[in-house]
Amino acid sequence: MDSSKNTQYALPGMIERLLGALAVQYEGAGDDVLRSIVVNARPVVDAGVSYDNWDGGISGHDLHLLVPRLTFAKTGKRLGEIQKQLKSDLALLVHCRGEFIEALTVELDEDTLGDWRQESGVLVRRVPIAVSLMATDVDRIWSPGFLRVFISHKAECKEQATSLKLALNRYGMSGFVAHCDIKPTREWQDEIERALQSMHAMVLLLTRDYHDSEWTDQETGVALGRDVPIVPVRIEIDPYGFVGKMQAVPGTGKSAAVLAREMLDLLLVSSIRDDLLTALVTRFEKSDNFAQANELMAIIDSLGALPPALVDRLEKAPAGDNQVENANAVKWRLPALLKRHRGA
Repeated sequence: MDSSKNTQYALPGMIERLLGALAVQYEGAGDDVLRSIVVNARPVVDAGVSYDNWDGGISGHDLHLLVPRLTFAKTGKRLGEIQKQLKSDLALLVHCRGEFIEALTVELDEDTLGDWRQESGVLVRRVPIAVSLMATDVDRIWSPGFLRVFISHKAECKEQATSLKLALNRYGMSGFVAHCDIKPTREWQDEIERALQSMHAMVLLLTRDYHDSEWTDQETGVALGRDVPIVPVRIEIDPYGFVGKMQAVPGTGKSAAVLAREMLDLLLVSSIRDDLLTALVTRFEKSDNFAQANELMAIIDSLGALPPALVDRLEKAPAGDNQVENANAVKWRLPALLKRHRGA
């Protein structure tokens, strides 16, 4: 990253003209999706995110194209392909010595969201839990500040469940696995019920004999009744019954680390996204090592709009943890994130 605070860049001031040129090209080519993106985008430039002293010095800038919800909806599963195409086409138009576009992302403009949950037409009003829990119960069962994930499994699958519990912890998710989380001195059924009543989400490890147990189906029933997100993991069988319509995550042959990351991505587009965002920031604040701090920073940086309270916590995180403070990617990503959310 170019550390010079007085560097004057030319490329950021040319972005509007370059986008206009792209719009003309896409109009001629009949590409309505790309044309709609560049016409409706609100460009935000993170200047000087990279620097190389080769050939007199060359600086890279990140370009964020913030687009309205209806425009963003048109990207669908082509988002990655669209971003690559836009970056490639833009590079052909850039003739600015010593400067280039390092990365280009198309993001949803939060200012156009409105009351998106209500306007979706599919919002389900949640029914409050009938049985209240003491705060001490929740803190005893789950890691404070983390997303609470109940891992439903048969006893024969306890090793996979335990490995997944450990992998989820990396992303601020506290997994509950009955055989290792219930203390011998406590009534096991009561403790499981407390976990079910306080979970944010449930993961089903679907082995061949999963439905042979009356407990596993009852656990799933509680999750359905509470309307919490359910992630079925197909190890030997497909989802069945009321969860049969859900798309299962293939689990055979995958490591716990890979499964945990896939679950993170799924839950980030679920009804508990806000809870998960808070949990990610909580985990970032207490990163175990540089690699984890860098990975969490990259994930958080890719999520677009963040609540102001979480942005404040991110700003203070380096002062509270030396693994965060000295992580290389954090040093350049965090200032860029703060600038994007707060302006200058």
